[in-house]
Amino acid sequence: MQYSTAASDGLLALACLACAIALGKARGRHPEADQPALFCALLGFLLPAAAATCGALRYGLDPNWQAAHLWLSQASSFLGLPLLGLAALSLGRSWAW
Repeated sequence: MQYSTAASDGLLALACLACAIALGKARGRHPEADQPALFCALLGFLLPAAAATCGALRYGLDPNWQAAHLWLSQASSFLGLPLLGLAALSLGRSWAW
């Protein structure tokens, strides 16, 4: 067991989940034009949260979570992080979708 990796994955999962909760609460205060970008940001935070949760389970408790961790890590890298960048660019430049 790699407890330091499990602890860092757990901390990453908590941070991403806190950001997703904050975004979910803030969505109601933003205009309709910003909703697609906020949804992309929400998805961009939830994918790394899920991957980090699986990583914490894999490295802390049970190595059988390896396949789920690998799949979610790849989905987070190839989809989640670009979605976060696109949402930040869209909201920062006040682009409407």
